[in-house]
Amino acid sequence: RGASRRTTWSYAEAAGQSPTEAGVEGEDVRPLAAGWEVVRSKTTDGIYYYHAATRRTTWDANEARIGYPSYWRHLEDRSKFLDLVHHDEPDFRQVQMLLASTFLTIRTRDRQSRLPLALEAVRIWRIENSEVWRKYATCRATVEASTTSRLEPIDPLPKTQELMPQKLKSTFHEGLNEVLLFHGSTAVGASRIACGGFDVRKASGKSCYGPGLYFSECSSKSDEYAVEEEAGAHRGLCAMLLCRVTLGSVLNWPHAEVNEEFKLWWASQKYNSILGDRQQLRGTYREFVLPPDFAGAAYPEFLILYRRVFDD
Repeated sequence: RGASRRTTWSYAEAAGQSPTEAGVEGEDVRPLAAGWEVVRSKTTDGIYYYHAATRRTTWDANEARIGYPSYWRHLEDRSKFLDLVHHDEPDFRQVQMLLASTFLTIRTRDRQSRLPLALEAVRIWRIENSEVWRKYATCRATVEASTTSRLEPIDPLPKTQELMPQKLKSTFHEGLNEVLLFHGSTAVGASRIACGGFDVRKASGKSCYGPGLYFSECSSKSDEYAVEEEAGAHRGLCAMLLCRVTLGSVLNWPHAEVNEEFKLWWASQKYNSILGDRQQLRGTYREFVLPPDFAGAAYPEFLILYRRVFDD
């Protein structure tokens, strides 16, 4: 447009349409990117977007909103959706490889069942949930907006991060310590998380590092909290989630329990999550923890039904 020298990717703006006329107002449930807000025009009564820090305005929702991962079936959807996408053969093998490669024959006090030799995936679904993604992406954007310097990376990276499929890896924000981790649950609990996201109120308050959501880089650790189904179509099977987790600034804690020193570090408000390094301390596992006020920083990416494999 010559008069104002303004350029835009939005057909609606160039055609003189407001988003209402273009048919998107009131429908787009994608989360706003950091710094953007929705404003109603006083002249056209349409909706546009304003970025306070840069004073930029746009009609283009794609510029102001956070989209979905590039491999999602519902990538272009703007309304609410919940879909469990059954995985095809290549993806099935990749997730099975993650289950197998991160399984360690290490037993901790948390295991209430026999230690299997391995875990074998039976069915895998990728979870595409617009509402749970909105909450997660909003939390991740908040971390990004509040990060003023380079975050200390996790060293070493979680085992899952090194082995995850490339199409997933390309969508992760490594600068925010966004990682892929396991979470053990019951089949009912995993289904509820897939449908409504994590509810920190259901988490145990008796864990080593206090209340919160606990994740692991090892399938064998998360299997300790899974419960085998005793009846029904999934009899003999267990459930586990493979989750996208934004850890942000991580407090690395190589001690057994929470103490006064830990409380002082945490009170500094410099950290978003906790890495309980019991691998260094006792030769078992590292535990990744999101405290209650940061529970929105986890998204259930895969729902896995699997069986425990024994030698008898």
